[in-house]
Amino acid sequence: MMPTRPNRQLSLLTRVGIGLVAAVYLLQVFSPLRLNHDAVRLLSMAVNAHETGSYLVDGKVEQYPPGYPYLVKLLLDAGLGSTTWLNLMNLVWLGVGGWGWYWIGRRQAHLPAWLAGLAVLLPLLSWVCIKHAVIPLTDFPYLGVSTLALLFAQRYWSTTDRLAWRDLTMALILSVAAMQVRTIGIALLAAVGAAVLCHPLTVKQVPPRLRPGRRILLATGIPLVLLLLVAALTGWIRPSNSSSYLFSVLTFLKGEAEISPWQVLLWRLTELTSIFANYPLPANRGLVIALPGLIVAAGLLYAARAGWNTFRPCLFYLGFYVGILALWPFTDPRFFLPVLPLISLLFVSTIGRFIAESPARLGLGAAYLGLYAMLGLAALGYSTRLSLSGENFARLYGLPDAQATYAHAFGLSPAPDSPPPHASWLKLLQRFEPRTKTAALPAPDHP
Repeated sequence: MMPTRPNRQLSLLTRVGIGLVAAVYLLQVFSPLRLNHDAVRLLSMAVNAHETGSYLVDGKVEQYPPGYPYLVKLLLDAGLGSTTWLNLMNLVWLGVGGWGWYWIGRRQAHLPAWLAGLAVLLPLLSWVCIKHAVIPLTDFPYLGVSTLALLFAQRYWSTTDRLAWRDLTMALILSVAAMQVRTIGIALLAAVGAAVLCHPLTVKQVPPRLRPGRRILLATGIPLVLLLLVAALTGWIRPSNSSSYLFSVLTFLKGEAEISPWQVLLWRLTELTSIFANYPLPANRGLVIALPGLIVAAGLLYAARAGWNTFRPCLFYLGFYVGILALWPFTDPRFFLPVLPLISLLFVSTIGRFIAESPARLGLGAAYLGLYAMLGLAALGYSTRLSLSGENFARLYGLPDAQATYAHAFGLSPAPDSPPPHASWLKLLQRFEPRTKTAALPAPDHP
């Protein structure tokens, strides 16, 4: 155990670090509307729900759950349908998630304040978190709600009296709410179910001769319940829709997809490499970039084993979450964003202590954290430059087709030979972005 004075100094240092990083994050509320393909579809659902009461887009059912579009619809209904409020909503949910993981680190893992703060600070400095902080996507609302669900699941796990049902009820309610934001929230329900099966109160009520059967139930029953819940609660996903993500997963499972399981594994490992290097890396560079991710995965397994008794519900969730990603035939480091604080907490609370036991390991760990922080601050600085760039944002954000669309919306001259603007993007910019000049919105050439 470290002396009290160094603990206080480190606690003050992490609090100052979190405060400064949070202040820079708040500057992102001034960013123009940052759109991408998924954001356009989600915001289109919200706008249509506000105008017609239906979440259909162009007369078709979208595959996304209605949770995030409903939150945006509430903003529109309240007259707060502007980019600033969308950005602020994301940051509020990020703050909820950060607070929740700090609470879990302090109350459940009994970490000193500086270590719990470090576990929160590291995800805030991740380029993945910074890049998506103010893109109107499901990531941060899901992060906030799922963190609260896990907080109550952890409280339930550590409670052995008859009032544990209250925390369990809240964990279940919040897990269902998370599913309405993002379908992978089904992993939360599975984790809560597994925690119930393994809880000391449950074990006491099972005859000794039947207790080994809990493992069979955990291995077979929970996945079956998952499938039934997906069928019952997410009817908006239709396997017959060849453009849906579920259709892609089913095609992958049947072996009919062009993507092999080996390729998906390489993608997941490359994403881990990119996250821990804190730098965006190309997805299709093979083993060279994927191998460091294998080391990260091995470290994560070690951390999970060391934290098994403390973080049991969280680890159930991480296991189900990663299991779903193993079947996900797409690549994007953003897929790990909702579990970044959990991974950070596991590493800080277990491997961090292992590193601190040796001066040599401590020096290497400090050097890594310093480089990680420098890259994170550079990413945050670039994002802030985008946020405060005003109309020049049209020259800086996205690929040429996105830049042409923003230039068109802001009344600027597009670059020579630029592609035509996107109609759906222009409609949303006109709805949410105050910088859009209405007169600059003639009929575009393509959607």
